[in-house]
Parts: sequence; C-alpha cells; structure tokens
Amino acid sequence: MFVIFSALVASLDGFIIGLGLRLANISFSKQNILFFFLGNIIIYSCAIYFYSFFQFQFVTNFVSTILYLILAYLSFRDNEEIQTFEENKTLSFGKLLLVIVTHCMDGTLVSLSFVYEYPAIFLVLLFSIMSISILLVGYYFGNLFKIEKKNRYIGAFLFLLLAILNQFF
Repeated sequence: MFVIFSALVASLDGFIIGLGLRLANISFSKQNILFFFLGNIIIYSCAIYFYSFFQFQFVTNFVSTILYLILAYLSFRDNEEIQTFEENKTLSFGKLLLVIVTHCMDGTLVSLSFVYEYPAIFLVLLFSIMSISILLVGYYFGNLFKIEKKNRYIGAFLFLLLAILNQFF
C-alpha cells in the first residue's frame, strides 16, 4: 500500500504538467500520450534494472527519507508558474522529451527505495501508469480545477508525510 501511495505522490507533478498543457491550449495527441508512457517505461526500467543489477544499496531508509524531505522542500519552493509555449500550439518532440525526463526524475528516485521489496516490472508499470494517469487527469479535467498558489503546500505536505511514514514502514 505504501508503494502505491509513494507512486501517487511522486506523480503529482504530472497533474500540474497536464494542467499547464491544457491552460496553454497545447494539443496532447494520442501519439504524445503513447510516447510519454513509453518514455516513462524506458526511464524507469533503465534506472531500476541498473540499480538492482549492480546491487546498489545507496537508497536506504534514511537516504529515501532525506530525498523525500528534499522533494518536499522543492515542491514548497516551486513557483508554480505555468509555462506557455506561444510559438505554436503543439508539443514538439524536444519539448516532449524534456517533459518526460523532468517528470520522471522524482518518480525514479522514489521507486529506487522499493527495488528490493517488489519485482522490477511491477515498479516500472506502477510508476509509469500512475504517472500517465495523473498527467491525463490534469490535462482532461484541468478546467474543473482552480489554480491556486496553495497547491505547492499540498505537494510539500504529501512528501513530508512520505518522509515520516518511511521511518515507520
């Protein structure tokens, strides 16, 4: 259950990304969705398999708690400005790659703390599906949510909660 909650929290930035795309009137085609999902799978697979193949142990309980605290600080400090792409209303391949990489960074760090507890394929699919799902919720239902400056407090609180729970589970 904790791994699912961790995947949810690590993917929350996808909601902001999807919302930003919707508010900037950028089309996010089915091809972009598929490429985003496959990009997530590739990044998570490479990181998890590399970490487990070489039997790394640097993401311990203490280190993952520190990472959660850093992510909480970064979420709190985030200025939440929605980027607009004024030059065109489609997402170019280069920008899509940048969105994929930046979106996967926190999820990759969080998923590494579960490498030796769960099968790698489970982690890859869980974090990838959670990532694309939350991004699509932000994109397709973004008009229903108001953007408030307090959104960063929610993300920071959830990462702090993960850090505290990580010490007990």
